[in-house]
Amino acid sequence: MSKKVGNKMYINIEKVAKLVNDKKCDAIILFNESNMHYICSFSPSEGVIIVTKGASAYHIVDSRYTEIAQINAQKTGVKVIEIKTDDAWARDVGPTFVVPCEKLNKSDMDIRGIDWKFNAWGGEYDGLYPDWENDDKAASAFCENINVDYYDAKDF
Repeated sequence: MSKKVGNKMYINIEKVAKLVNDKKCDAIILFNESNMHYICSFSPSEGVIIVTKGASAYHIVDSRYTEIAQINAQKTGVKVIEIKTDDAWARDVGPTFVVPCEKLNKSDMDIRGIDWKFNAWGGEYDGLYPDWENDDKAASAFCENINVDYYDAKDF
């Protein structure tokens, strides 16, 4: 088990943030249940955890896990962000992140998200489920919650 540091964060968040800094990244996104448990002290079957180079940690959950995530966040210092979804996993509806080539390997990267159109893998005719309105909004909601500008690629 991790040791508490101050009143907010566990050493595990700081260890992951050090890895992010050592690899010269802005953040790491964790999808695997074991990796998420390492940061947030429980194992959601779905969700995403982001740890930034500044040792901020965000746990993106849907309404099924909000309550338990918030209880654990009081112990871990992870910021819980609830994003309402319909049926898709965060990895399928979340944003893609890009940086301009000329900014690679520089400390002043201008990271942006891309909000792609989501249609339940086929739209009204072949989609896997009938209502995906919330899933289609998830990428922009995610970017807005972490204060990252994003491109709207819905008509791409």
